[in-house]
Parts: sequence; C-alpha cells; structure tokens
Amino acid sequence: MKQVTLALTGIVALTVAVKAETGTSGTVNAVSDSEITRAKAAISHAGYQPGALEMAQDHNLFFTATKGGDTYEITVTPDRKIYVSTGTPSRGAS
Repeated sequence: MKQVTLALTGIVALTVAVKAETGTSGTVNAVSDSEITRAKAAISHAGYQPGALEMAQDHNLFFTATKGGDTYEITVTPDRKIYVSTGTPSRGAS
C-alpha cells in the first residue's frame, strides 16, 4: 500500500510540474494575455472594475468585478459581450 501511495504521489507531482511548465496551452481552457486585456477593457467600458480572472473555458472568460460597492461575476464572450450576475453587496447590510 505504501508503494502505491508513493507512486500516486509521484504521478501527481509530475503532472503538476508538466502543467506548470506548459500551462493550458492547446486546451479548451487556454487563454492569452491579449484576451485577458481585451476582456478587462470590455468590463471597464461597461462601468465595472475588473478583478481577478476566475477561469476560462472555450475563450469565455469569467471575472469577479465590482461596481458601487457591490461584487459581480462577469462573463466575457470571445466577441467581447459581457453578461453580469446580480450584484452581491460587498459591505454588511445596514
């Protein structure tokens, strides 16, 4: 059992190292710096402050953004259309 655990640990470590070296290039989740820049510009143009890129899938980018003290999840499509969630207050209710 100990050998199996060590073997699995080694495989996981190797997989993480390879993924870190190659990123997600060539996969459906691949995203370029220029795509991120364009998406953030679209979010800003719509009046939101872009935050972190949460994930990407098939060139749809998913961000957290803020506006007026509320937090939103925003999807930016490859053609730079944005879809915004219902806002969640960032501060405590009064």
